[in-house]
Amino acid sequence: MNKPETAILAGGRTTATFGIPNELLPLLGQSLTQRAVETIVAAGIRDIHVILGENPRATRLLLGDGARWGCRIHYHHALPGEPVSTLVHRLGLRKDRYQVLADTTRLPLGVSERLAGPTYGAGEVWTHSASGDPTWSGWGRLLGKWLAGCDLPLASNALADNLLTDPAISRMDVAQTLSAATPRDILHATGQLLADPAPRVTIGRGSRVDPTAHLIAPVWIGRNVRIGRNTRVGPGVTIGDGALIEAGSVLSNAMILSDTFVGDGLAVEDTIIGGSRLASVRLGTVIDITDTHLLSHAARGSRSGPMDWRERALAAALKLVLSPLRLAAGGRRLVPGLRIPLAGDSGPHGPTVTLSMADPATVCSTEGTCDALRHFRECFFPGLSDVVAGRLRLLGPTPRSHEALAVLPEPWRLLYTDGRPGLLQEGLLASGETDCSDLPMASDAIAAATRDDPRARRLLLGRYLGQVLRCLLGRWTGARFSDYANGRSGTQRRIA
Repeated sequence: MNKPETAILAGGRTTATFGIPNELLPLLGQSLTQRAVETIVAAGIRDIHVILGENPRATRLLLGDGARWGCRIHYHHALPGEPVSTLVHRLGLRKDRYQVLADTTRLPLGVSERLAGPTYGAGEVWTHSASGDPTWSGWGRLLGKWLAGCDLPLASNALADNLLTDPAISRMDVAQTLSAATPRDILHATGQLLADPAPRVTIGRGSRVDPTAHLIAPVWIGRNVRIGRNTRVGPGVTIGDGALIEAGSVLSNAMILSDTFVGDGLAVEDTIIGGSRLASVRLGTVIDITDTHLLSHAARGSRSGPMDWRERALAAALKLVLSPLRLAAGGRRLVPGLRIPLAGDSGPHGPTVTLSMADPATVCSTEGTCDALRHFRECFFPGLSDVVAGRLRLLGPTPRSHEALAVLPEPWRLLYTDGRPGLLQEGLLASGETDCSDLPMASDAIAAATRDDPRARRLLLGRYLGQVLRCLLGRWTGARFSDYANGRSGTQRRIA
């Protein structure tokens, strides 16, 4: 038997530029460490020994036990300066079998087929000589007997030199090697992957690219990404899941990590960005940006995950408790609402909600004495069922159809597509004399910013139900609803 049976996967000496080792940063959705495991498994090797580095928890969370790849992953710690011979003895590796030695910070392309082939002598290593003198690619398959007699540390230049000069070890050159040693290497590796097999534009599920945006291949866009109007993206750009690129931004030869906000009109070139940290390859510096209007972490919209069960339970209780109030507020039957597809859902035929007053102008209008009762009867009360079902929140942006969303400015469009819409907004508390032209958006901004604040939810819910009760009393006493609607600005300050 001269085919490898096990593999030793060891981390190199890289920096944690963005809080995790560089080899764990995603390259087109997959880190170099994960690509290394998949390359080893593709060669038919099922036992992998991972030598943990400075951030063991992140590596364990990424790889797990290996069951999803059909292999077994064992984790070990290497002592500082521990020779390879001691490590091989501690791992219990057989001396008469070949072992794959792999560096998680480097990956020679097209090596999986060669790993599965036969090996003779002390073994062979893969080299890369594109820059002049041959250098070790970090990968090879070596006989256990040779490893057991090596007294050099695993992550050392001396071991690399020994592998390149030992006459018992054959050397094979590879054309391309991915590397995550430095930000410059990461950008170069990303460019290699983007150009294989040909430059193209890839857009992940749930991502939204404005029709005025200009994408220049090669470009790779992850899932749930938002790209604003008049942006220029490419060539050589990768954007991680959940990133938000504002209008007018220009990206070229750049890597935007997941959940990163890039501000309006920002030009990014030869750079890796993760949250508020920027690594410039051209300048060779790492900068923390304090201006959140330029760079920051993008908050995930509430639509990205399930709603809090407590809010859904509250809506179910309100549905039961407010049934008598609905009978007192309405006519002899419940007026059927308008079934509209919610903005931000998949396609025009996605989930719908019953909302007859989804138009902000209608919600804001308070002419007459019974607008609040009509909203309660036709919008709020039937909408509680959608809160229970998880389609709406009690407090959130105004529900809008796809048609209504299309005419909004870009920043507001992102607000409605990223956040799960709600039943209550500040606009419901406006008086009839208030100028409502900008009120719906201003109130939605407050609702979106505080939709996860239980105190704000209770305050707005209590004030809204108080308005409905006062309007109901006004019907019986002849008073106008607008007489009870003053004082909205004070409520807005408390919520904000």
